[in-house]
Amino acid sequence: MAPHPPRSHERGVLRFRLPPAFPESFRRSTLFSRRVEGFMGKRERFRLSVSVFAVLRREDQVLLIRRANTGWLDGLFSVPAGAMDGDEPAALAVIREASEEASVSIDPDNIRLAHTLHCRTEGDEWLGLFFEVFAWDGTPKIGEPDKHSDLTWAPISALPNDLVPYVRQALTCISSDIAYSAYGW
Repeated sequence: MAPHPPRSHERGVLRFRLPPAFPESFRRSTLFSRRVEGFMGKRERFRLSVSVFAVLRREDQVLLIRRANTGWLDGLFSVPAGAMDGDEPAALAVIREASEEASVSIDPDNIRLAHTLHCRTEGDEWLGLFFEVFAWDGTPKIGEPDKHSDLTWAPISALPNDLVPYVRQALTCISSDIAYSAYGW
């Protein structure tokens, strides 16, 4: 197998050189460089929205909040959650959501990605990232009373019937150490 031509990387530019067997005049005339994105080509990529879920754990219990006045599954329990706003890592998004919805402060060292849910609801496809949280500052309380009507702790092994179905699936998977599942397909 013939060796590949030497390459050099200079600030996002790939430079390709022909092997020395070609005459110098030809090598100079065919030396080229392209920006990496030009070389790779631009293509439209499939995009998913991402939601983050804070699974606050107290021994064998999980914190649940009842949704209200949101227009999405109102009356059912969920965990503190929300869509990523963009321009933030998922770990910081889940910390932000837990702060907004449950009035707790979480150190990034105290979270762990526990489950990824590939979900289809009402024709929309999205990813849910469920982070377990075992330590936080503050006492959990409803931080957005216009969006939540109740807060409770429930055993993860005996979740209430009025729980968002895909949250139930994710919590069941977390308790069984299952890292990935799909819902609604």
